[in-house]
This record gives sequence, C-alpha cells and structure tokens, in this order.
Amino acid sequence: MKKWLPWIVVGVFACWLIGSLRMPEEKGWAYDQFGRLPLIANGRVQPFDSLARNTLLQLRAKQTANLEPWKDWYEKPKIIPATEWLLAVMTKPEVADTWPEFRIDNPDVKGLLALPADLNKANRLDGKSFSWIQIQPKLSDLERETARAGKIDASKRSPYDQALIKLWNNQEVYNRLKAALGPAAGGNLDGGMAAYQQKIDSGRVAYMAYRDQKEYDPAALGWFMNQMEAPLVVPPATASAHPQWEHAVESVIRTANSGAAPNFALQAYSKISKAYLDSDPSDFNLAVAEYHAQLAGSFGAALK
Repeated sequence: MKKWLPWIVVGVFACWLIGSLRMPEEKGWAYDQFGRLPLIANGRVQPFDSLARNTLLQLRAKQTANLEPWKDWYEKPKIIPATEWLLAVMTKPEVADTWPEFRIDNPDVKGLLALPADLNKANRLDGKSFSWIQIQPKLSDLERETARAGKIDASKRSPYDQALIKLWNNQEVYNRLKAALGPAAGGNLDGGMAAYQQKIDSGRVAYMAYRDQKEYDPAALGWFMNQMEAPLVVPPATASAHPQWEHAVESVIRTANSGAAPNFALQAYSKISKAYLDSDPSDFNLAVAEYHAQLAGSFGAALK
C-alpha cells in the first residue's frame, strides 16, 4: 500500500487540478448555440465557435481567453470561452481591446513597441500577454518593420523578423473580426445605418485615392479594408438570390443600391447584439434561437 500511496496522491491532485481549471458552465447565456451559427472564413463554412477558437490559437496559442494572465493557476484567473470572447470583440471592441490576448515572446518586438517585458502582478502584467490598446500606439513602427521584414526571403528571416510578421498578421485578423457584423454590431441596425454608409463613402474615396497613388485618409482606408476582409456572415436572402455569402458591408451596399430591406441575417445579428449589450440573456437566447430557425430551412447544411 505504501508503494502505491504517492501515485494515489498524485492522481487525486491531478483530478482536483483538472476540475479547478475546467471552464465554468454557461449560466443563462446560450453562447454554445450562438457558437454553432454558420459563417464563411478562410474559404470554408464553419461555426462561430471554430472561428473563435482558431483565432485565439493564432493570437495566444490557447482556445480560451485569459483576462488575467498575470495570475497563477491557483489564483483562479478569469478565463472565458472563445465564443464569448468573440462576441465581445464584435460588439464591445472598446472592452475587448483592453484584454491581453496577443502573445508576444520576442524581446526585440517588445522593445519596438515599448512593452513591459517582466512579470509585474501589481500592475497586472505578465510580460508576454498584451492588449490591442498596448500595441496600437506603436502600430506605425510595427508596420514599418514588418514591411522591411517582408522583403527578406523567408528562409533568411531572423526570429525578430518572423515575430514581426506574425504579430502584424494577428492584429489584422483581430481587427477584421471587429468589423464582422457591420452596422448590426451596435444593436441598432436602422439607427446605425446612416453613419455606417457615410463611413463606406469615405472608405471608397480613400481606396480610390490610394489606388491612384494620391493622398488619402489612412484611417478611412483601414476601416474600409477591414470591412471588406472580415468573415462572411451574411447568407443569400433567398435560395433564388445571388448564391454567394457576403461581408456585412457588401450586403449593406447591395441593399442600399436596390432599396430593399437589410438582409435577414443582419437584422438577426442586430437583435443578438442588442441583447448582449443590454446584458439580457433571455432576449439573447431568444434572438439566437430565432436566427437558428430562419437558417434551418435553406441553410440546414451550413448549420450542420
């Protein structure tokens, strides 16, 4: 018995540890159901949950979002599911931008961005996980250095060069997610449409100027390009309509030109976003269920 006692102790401790790290169950919010809604990203139909998990794997090599990475496991850091993180990115970017979900290990990249490199629990820093608002102030420096690294043959890039390109790609992916729901993200599709269309107009002007090598508004161009490269979340309005899924911005432009009502998916996302922003799980669950029901006919295969 004495021979086996250490192994028994280890087994009990392992079970306790796994239980303590297990993701808490959803309490009232149908995040799992929302995560099953379909979209097209990276050239294939996939659920929101897969997009969320894969993105977090790319950003921080984990499939969950750790909002308090400076804490040790026994201090119970706040960890949320990938789908909940994605919802916040799409509808509450001002909040998600403060979450430290960009993993940066290269010390020279940290130096370039003036990021703290050491663990400092008092200041809520772990020295390797950073938020968008910590990266953004030095974005022009990151862009310049990434452009330089991109000109080097891939086989000859230093670890610093590789880390630059990885971080630049990661921030692009992140900002495209923020654009995914278009004007529906604010929970007031009708009220936000006019301002959104003005941004489209400004973005088009900036894009045309950029294409013609003229002076342009970089902020307007960046906003427009993020919209045009976001995941495709809008299915065709009917089975007989144009067969392609669209970006939210494409759908808005299409309906504005035709005078038709916004696509049913954008209307559904607006209801979902409003309930989420209002912290109303009952309305959120109902809105998600209604959209599931709308998709169940013509888009049953995508739901699977």
